[in-house]
Amino acid sequence: MGIKYEEVLQRIKEERNSFGWSQDTISQKLRMTQSHYSKTESGKKRFSYQELRLLNDIGIDLDYVFTGQRAVKKQEYDLLVNCGSYLQNIVEVLYIVAQPFCKNLPVGKRIGYMKYILAESGSTKSIWRLIREYSGYTQREMAVLLGIDIKKYRRLEKKEVQPDSEIILALYNQFHISPLMLLGNCAGLSKEVCEILDSLEEKTRGEMLRFLQYVYHLLRKQEDRE
Repeated sequence: MGIKYEEVLQRIKEERNSFGWSQDTISQKLRMTQSHYSKTESGKKRFSYQELRLLNDIGIDLDYVFTGQRAVKKQEYDLLVNCGSYLQNIVEVLYIVAQPFCKNLPVGKRIGYMKYILAESGSTKSIWRLIREYSGYTQREMAVLLGIDIKKYRRLEKKEVQPDSEIILALYNQFHISPLMLLGNCAGLSKEVCEILDSLEEKTRGEMLRFLQYVYHLLRKQEDRE
């Protein structure tokens, strides 16, 4: 059973209260009227893509809002969180080494999605099309999975419109794609890697971390020589 939209709204309210912000205060930060914000937080309207990006910019933990889980914070993951431009290489190595052992498990699919999306990051294809192609779905099947009509899905895939909060939640429920990745926040990718590692058995995770750290240092040395 997936996460309900009402849970997302409750966590947005929780995050707002944690900053001590009233609806009027946060609406000013988001450059919207208090009335509009109130209707959106209550579920009468949906948060737009741009409004979600603004929420992220002012410090609302959108990954927690959509998934109900805080980012994994372990000292052993510090290198992965801070490896910057090397993260794509780390994902490629993770795919090669770990994916065969968990190919048919949810975590294996998550690794596959990341690898495919990153490999096509320089293309003109939207993330919606990339996910659909990797999953082997038709446009109509994707529309059904996301709970939207086919015309709207096609516009999403063509980048003619941006997803709202309900569509982003549907994507997470169906494919476990980090909302932060969809919102263009690189922290989403590092969080995905950390969560994947955290789902592995302790011994396997330890071996994987040591190998990824070795790869990272090799990449750094190669860059220094260049």
